Amino acid sequence: MLRLAECIGRPEVGPKAERLARARRLGLPVPDGVVVLPGETLDKEALAAALAGFPGDTFVVRSSAVVEDVAGRSGAGLFLSEVDVPMDRVSLAVAAVRRSGQRPEVQHYFGGEVALAVLIQPRVHGDRLGVLHLRRDGSCALEERPFSAPESGGQLEHRELPAGKAARENEADEVLLSGARALAGLLDDEGLLVPKGLPETLPEALIEYVRGAAGPVFLQVRPFLPFVSGPSWLPPPCPELTYRRDREHNPDPLSEAQAGLVEHVEGSGVAGGLRQCVRRGHLYYARSAIDSPGAPSALIQTADLPRRFAEEILPACNRLLAPLEAVVAELLPRARAGQPIPGAIALPEALSAYLGVYGPYVAQLAPSLSRARAQLDQFLLANLGEGLAKNPALVTGLPTITARRMQALWTLGRAEADLKEGLLAAYLERFGAFAPCWDVAAPFDDEVPERVLALATAVCAGRSPEERLAEAEARHHQVLAALLDRLPRRSWDALKALVPTTRDALAIAEEDDALFFRAQRVLRWALRCRGDELLAQGRLDDPRDVFHLPLVLDGSWGDLATRAAAARDRQEIHRRLVPPDQFEAGRPVWNAPPQAGAVLRGLGVPGVDPAPVRGRALVICSLDHRGASRLATPDLAGVVLVLPALLPSWAPFLLMATALVTDSGGALSHGATLAREAGVPAVLNTGTATLTLRDGDLVTVDAARGSVHYSHTGNTPAWVHGA
Repeated sequence: MLRLAECIGRPEVGPKAERLARARRLGLPVPDGVVVLPGETLDKEALAAALAGFPGDTFVVRSSAVVEDVAGRSGAGLFLSEVDVPMDRVSLAVAAVRRSGQRPEVQHYFGGEVALAVLIQPRVHGDRLGVLHLRRDGSCALEERPFSAPESGGQLEHRELPAGKAARENEADEVLLSGARALAGLLDDEGLLVPKGLPETLPEALIEYVRGAAGPVFLQVRPFLPFVSGPSWLPPPCPELTYRRDREHNPDPLSEAQAGLVEHVEGSGVAGGLRQCVRRGHLYYARSAIDSPGAPSALIQTADLPRRFAEEILPACNRLLAPLEAVVAELLPRARAGQPIPGAIALPEALSAYLGVYGPYVAQLAPSLSRARAQLDQFLLANLGEGLAKNPALVTGLPTITARRMQALWTLGRAEADLKEGLLAAYLERFGAFAPCWDVAAPFDDEVPERVLALATAVCAGRSPEERLAEAEARHHQVLAALLDRLPRRSWDALKALVPTTRDALAIAEEDDALFFRAQRVLRWALRCRGDELLAQGRLDDPRDVFHLPLVLDGSWGDLATRAAAARDRQEIHRRLVPPDQFEAGRPVWNAPPQAGAVLRGLGVPGVDPAPVRGRALVICSLDHRGASRLATPDLAGVVLVLPALLPSWAPFLLMATALVTDSGGALSHGATLAREAGVPAVLNTGTATLTLRDGDLVTVDAARGSVHYSHTGNTPAWVHGA
């Protein structure tokens, strides 16, 4: 057992006790105390004699472990602290604090049991308890509450103090800050404030204190190591361009193989003025002046689009794809039977065909189609003051490939059982290259005929697509007639010429989507062949893992199965992120969430990434055993945990959740410290989260702004049980 002054230079007492000993030596107001060493047999008589000279008749008994209060791993609040302990119960409190090193949450956090030194100090009384976050720029945030109020209570006051003394009028605040800086200097002496080789913005100080009429008394100082956003959203390759997220074609994060395909296309130079990049799995695009309407060299005249597409572009694409598609047709029965297909389609050949389809589209056809739509839109704006968006029926009722596909599904769904097999085969021959998304990792229709049958059953429940198409075409004629009535007669011929060419352009755009699906399917089968090769070599456990590997592998790649598993995990993490809506001047920009009217606000604790995250709410209204029992079933990946407050004992659940929202608690509390160290974004002290949010609500947590946007879905997840 050591007096506090004897703890300097004794690392076994733990950083907490040794720092307080150094602070007392500097003359800072810190209560004296004694430390019972780890594993030491407690001498009750010696302990009583040591405590007899301290003021007051009650004590605080708390941990001071070697692993506690270190940078990035504070263990804040995980060990037991007992306050207002009378002299005759101090030895019992020491035993209780020591046992807290065996708690399940401690073992989860530190990876095993922890042997504790125990710090005993006289109880300090005052008016307010506080925690101060001292930043590198000299400013600070502080949270104070009445002396008798719990940490997670609703009487928390959060304030910001500026860096310059001239900006602070409260002398008591200046005294507090002066002492806090001296305590932070102790961390600097340990090399924790500015570690060599680390940015100076990383380590800061967190200081606990009591304030009374005589001034502050300091109770603890620990390094504060927040996660720094850093390069989590890398700028796009051409920061001078504005990159927008491709929500229309790829709203979900891409597989590793599809992301590699984007990179391959970008490096090939075939895309003209279309630039693309993948950031955290999400696809972004920008257009340079090369393919803008101001650069018409590659554009096809609108009236010439149908002929050029039918006579030049489509035949050229067919010549590239047809030989490979013939191989795919041969492979399908073997693959469905579970037979391996290694080497049947070479990846370089498939990539060459893909680029042959992709290049003419992005450099020539897409800008031409866009200009055709823009011409009609500009005509309507100039002559009627309203664009195509106000008159969408002008371009509905088109007999496109999509319309034909829907009718084929409807017919298949309505057919008698003895006709379904033939109709399914006909559907797959014509439309088997369609897939649910633009990702080579997604199976195409011809690989999963049962999905086609399920879709046909859903489609046939409604009216015939042909009937709907006829009605849409009738509305088109009605709207066109109404617009002609509103236009001067001299403009009739122009509108009558623009509308059919625009409708032709939209039909061609859907034909072109089908071409892209065909090109994607050829690539998918080339990758499936490579997956079987890697399986035969013993480098993959499942050939489908090839879609979670880079598109191009070289000999340096080692354990492919492990890399594929890591890529799958990353994709799920990316799925829960709210990616930037765009990049402007290389910087990520998030727009306001669409459900901005339904919002809770609180104290934000950003996680490892500054981006908002989304998930389904799991609302726990009670922190007792009834609340904890609700977490026995659900997998917390993708779940936003909603609690009255975050107690350190809930740390294991926190580490598995996507985000945290609480009714009460401070941004500098023990729970917030653990959330910060775990990199889990949190919004605390919302006041009403457990009353407002419901199980299964879709929640967007923007910890950087301290806001929680939500929408009530009415859907009850499978993991919700009980009240």
